[in-house]
Order: sequence, then structure tokens, then C-alpha cells
Amino acid sequence: MIWTALLTLLAGFMGQPAGPGQGGPGRRSGPLPAWAIQSWMMRAQLEPPVLLAGGTVVDVRHGVLIPDTDVLIIGDTIREIGAVEAPPNANVIDVTGSYIIPGLIDLHAHAQPIRGNGTANDPLAEQVMHALVSHGVTTIRLLPYSSEFGASAAGRAATDTRAWPGVVPASSIFEQTPQRTSLGFGDAGMARAWTDREAALGTRWIKVYNAMDEPSLGAIIEAAESHGMRVCGHAEGVPADRAAALGMHCVEHITSIPPALVPEDAVPPAFATLAARIAWGWAHADDADLDALMGTFREHGMAWVPTLVVTHQMAEHEPRPGLPAMTDAERASLRDAVRRAAELAVEHHRAGGLVGLGTDFPVGGLKPGASAQEEVRLLVELGGATPAEALAIATVESARVLGLDATLGTAEPGKLADLVILDRNPLEDASALQAVRMVIRLGRVVVDEQP
Repeated sequence: MIWTALLTLLAGFMGQPAGPGQGGPGRRSGPLPAWAIQSWMMRAQLEPPVLLAGGTVVDVRHGVLIPDTDVLIIGDTIREIGAVEAPPNANVIDVTGSYIIPGLIDLHAHAQPIRGNGTANDPLAEQVMHALVSHGVTTIRLLPYSSEFGASAAGRAATDTRAWPGVVPASSIFEQTPQRTSLGFGDAGMARAWTDREAALGTRWIKVYNAMDEPSLGAIIEAAESHGMRVCGHAEGVPADRAAALGMHCVEHITSIPPALVPEDAVPPAFATLAARIAWGWAHADDADLDALMGTFREHGMAWVPTLVVTHQMAEHEPRPGLPAMTDAERASLRDAVRRAAELAVEHHRAGGLVGLGTDFPVGGLKPGASAQEEVRLLVELGGATPAEALAIATVESARVLGLDATLGTAEPGKLADLVILDRNPLEDASALQAVRMVIRLGRVVVDEQP
């Protein structure tokens, strides 16, 4: 089991073939680096098992507690859960009175610092990654400004587990009108060529942006799937219903919903700012049309990562210098848009739709890790989710979005040992996610806040 887990980890985060039982999309072929194999073999041989004794395991899939339970970790894998006898050389950690959950997953993390040297060895990047882990986020889908950074960060995360979450790398932005941080292309043929280039880098997801037509999006999806990759992004150039029909795997933000229901040319010129357009679009989206759109998502299996927290931040804080201030009425409209989006996401989840947790940090000044905890709170307080439903979205459902639910997202035997130990019950109160006592990343204690 240990060797299967090692292969699975390196496959999922470095783009290599997976071991037995790996879920999700196919993986790029090619030999594992010798240094990676040696590193993991030495660790499996030298590090003792870990036994978490007497805690309460949270079954996030069913929203129930398993009290007075031991969790045995060997290598990077959960080996056994129940009444477990400690192996002779085990590191026994008493977690009586604490709650054990799988690590949180942030599917929309811009974890590449804008300032810095642009490599995975950047001290600023290390600070960001450590902040994520310290708040209980053990896996991210990294949406970098440079695809090269994303690939190198995934390799770094596969070995530096003491400070980094697992990294599933996406591309920098794909769109037909290039910007400073995007990859521009003129036609579907060039879009396909860019996708092939990303596959060679080890990228696992292609991110598309607003300037996009259907032929180009279709070509990107086809090329991505031929490499075992997936496609996520905005749905404004190609509305979300059409993107779903074309086979896009995941749509991002609450901004991607209204363009499928309200024609862009119907938005009055006075509503020129992003905040105003979001508020106007959601105010004029009919409930029945929203429900039908979610039905289209479910029909085609497209996930939605609403990133409520970034728009909520926009509504509750003053805009950056140089941007127009919002009136009280505009701010109230934007708050209402976030509330409707949160309610829709929860209803979609309850109807069997796939909703994942994402934040968009550091946009709007959002903080790594803390913003993921805030996204869970908004699903509960604005969307009407139970804490159990919101926790499922942040863990097992987000693992499903990645196609990695065979190895991530739940605390079960055979899963990777990415665990968070909390001092309070997260099924009673979503704010319990802030009461982090300990974080275990691939079987190693990386955060320990015990007195």
C-alpha cells in the first residue's frame, strides 16, 4: 500500500502515470525522476508509523462523527481507522477531545507571488504555501501567472511536504486577446498548439479566460483531454451553458453565471465596473433560468467553483485606489448577488451537482488559507448550507473536481494522510475550521499548535 500511495502522489502532483486505484483523468507517461523515488523510499524506510489516538474522525461524505477512534498512518497513507494497537515503534499522538478531518482543498489559488523571483524557491512563495498549510489547506489547484512556475511548484510540493500543500498545476491564462499574464492565440490551431505545450510542461489543467470563441474552446478541450488534462475558467466569451455542452470541466466564479442568461449588450453602459456588472447581471437573472442552467451543468458534469469570498470582499471593502467608489445601493446589490450565488451553489450541490471550494486569493487582498475558511463560512451563513455540507464541498467534493477523490478528500484507510486536527466540532460550527490544533501532510506533522 505504501508504494501504491507513493506512486499515486507523484502521479497526481507531477503528471506521471498513476498506480492502481487512481481516479480522475489520465496521466502523462514518462519515468519518475530518480531523486524522487530515492527520497520517498528513504522516508518510507526510516520514518516510524504515526498513531493518532482517541480522536473523533469526521466522515465528511456522510456528515457524521466517529468518536473515540484511532488513526494509524504508515508512510504517507492512512492504514487503519478504529481501535488500533500501536506498532512498537509508532509515534503515538494523543488527540483525545479533538476532531480529525481531511485537509481542505482550494481549487482557485493564485499562489505565485507577483513580486519575487518567479521560481518555486522564491521565499515569498514559501511564505504563501506555509500560510495555506497552517490554515488546514493541504491541496491547491494552482492558477499561476507563469505555467513554468506551476510545473516547478508541483515538483517542489511533492518533496517539500513540511511547508507546502500538494499542488495540482494549471496553465497561465488562455485567451484570444493576450494580456500581461496570458497566453494569446489567434485561432483554434494555435490554441491546440499552446495546449500541447502545456502538457509537455506537466500542466494538469488549462485555464481559459474571457476572450474566447466556441471553436477555440472546443479545440482546447479536445487537445487537453487527449493529454489527460482538464479545462477550467471563465464563461463570458463562451457562455456557461455552451461551455458545458462543449465539455468544459469546471467553471469559475459567480461572474460566469449571468452571461448565459442575460445578453452582454443588455447591460446598461452605466454599469461599467466589474462590481456593477456582477450586481446587475444577478439582479436580472430569473430564478427559473438559474435552475435550468444548473441542470445543464449537471447534465454535462461540469463543476462550479463560485469563489464567493472574492466578491464578498469586494462588497464589504473599499475598492483599490484609482477605482470608483461604490454607492450604498451598489454595495447592497452586490451583497445580494453573493447571497443568491451562495444559495444557488448549495441548491446545486443538494441536487447532485458538483460544487468545489475556491477563493481567488490574493485578489482583493484575500489571505491564503484564511480565505478558504471564510468561503466555508459564506456557504453556511449566506447559502444556507449545513456545516457538514460546506465541509463536504471543501474536501471530498473538491477532490472530485480534481479527479483525485481516490486518494484525497476523506479520512479513510488507503487515502493519503493529509489531515487536520481541530479543537472544535466542524459539524456544529463552520468557524471550528479556525481552531487548528495540528496539520498532518502526507503523514508528517507539519503544524503543531498543542500547548
